[in-house]
Amino acid sequence: IATDAGLARFSDGRFTVLDRASGLPDASVNALESVSRPSGDALWVGTEGGLARLAGGRLRSWTTADGLPSNRIWALLASGDDLWIGTQGGLARLSGDRFATWTMAQGLPTNPVTSLAETFDADGRRILWMGTFGGGLAWLENGKVQFLDSRSGFPDDVVVSLHLEKRPSGGAWLWTSTRGGAVRVDPSS
Repeated sequence: IATDAGLARFSDGRFTVLDRASGLPDASVNALESVSRPSGDALWVGTEGGLARLAGGRLRSWTTADGLPSNRIWALLASGDDLWIGTQGGLARLSGDRFATWTMAQGLPTNPVTSLAETFDADGRRILWMGTFGGGLAWLENGKVQFLDSRSGFPDDVVVSLHLEKRPSGGAWLWTSTRGGAVRVDPSS
């Protein structure tokens, strides 16, 4: 359970907490993403002070000193062998031990990335969707950032969360929660 006092785990009728003293970069946990792979399971933890991975009972951390655009992590999304990270200072992709970053300098409408989702186009290429704080809905497709904001008819530029809903006919709808209401986006159009 993500809390402001650390990562809480309920097992055998009691809670245990991982916090700064346990090795987390910060006790305030904003995002979690679990990953199961043949090499082992891992839990990614996004905090106010950086990124951590809990695997095999051991914690490893990353911060801006390692290449994150900000230590304040808002969202995590595992995709293949990569981890996408929404931060206060932009978007990051961790591939192996290397970070690639996207900020306003690389085309983001604003730096804070609050939520992440992934869909695939008709040719099977990944599209990464980003909710932003102040820039509306952005997406990364074929290496290029595009976005919808209030100037283009989007209800609000603050996106709180993203949710994928499977369609009965295949594919998915992307639900976008904003301060101005919810919007259903058809990622295939």
